[in-house]
Amino acid sequence: AKLDDAAFRALFAKSPVKRTGRDRFIRNVLIAIGNAVIKLGQLAADSETVLSESASATLENQRITNLLFSMDRGAQQYLLLKDDSASASELLTLYDGDQKNFESSIATLRTLPTNADITAKLDELVESSKYVHRTLHGGPAEKPLDQIIEQRFQTMSTAARDVGQGMRSLIDERLNKLQESTHSAQQAIAWQSAALIPGTLVLVVLDRKST
Repeated sequence: AKLDDAAFRALFAKSPVKRTGRDRFIRNVLIAIGNAVIKLGQLAADSETVLSESASATLENQRITNLLFSMDRGAQQYLLLKDDSASASELLTLYDGDQKNFESSIATLRTLPTNADITAKLDELVESSKYVHRTLHGGPAEKPLDQIIEQRFQTMSTAARDVGQGMRSLIDERLNKLQESTHSAQQAIAWQSAALIPGTLVLVVLDRKST
């Protein structure tokens, strides 16, 4: 049924809304519905962005895990073959490529939303990986090379795991907030739409009186 002036006055006979007038009331409701629809569109776009960032974070964290395994294995092989100049040189070349790709993945993760703890772990990964890289190329070291490799890769494995878990938690938290906001916007549209239909408007009136 149509919300004509008589229906409006009857439904809001004992409500302050009656003083607003039917036309102004409908205009206000339509504006509110429009705003809620715009908000839903923004929330949908934000959700797509977070899901895209989630996919990128998952991919880069997996790459980091794989690269750490390859770099650790390469460093161990270098320890065994460092006296064979040809083999050692080839292993270092391969390691250089892994190091470059490793730093590239870290740089990609830095472009995604993080927090202070994640940023600190990313810094730790970069510092440790560069230290091992320099040491393999003959840079100064405070310990024997085998100890450096073992300790630094253990540290990097732990840091990489913490980064992955931290980013997953951060993304889940953002998605949950978006879902809550989307639900609220959908409820607002439902109530505001109901206000234009006399058969359901009673619910709106009761809701207004109870608040």
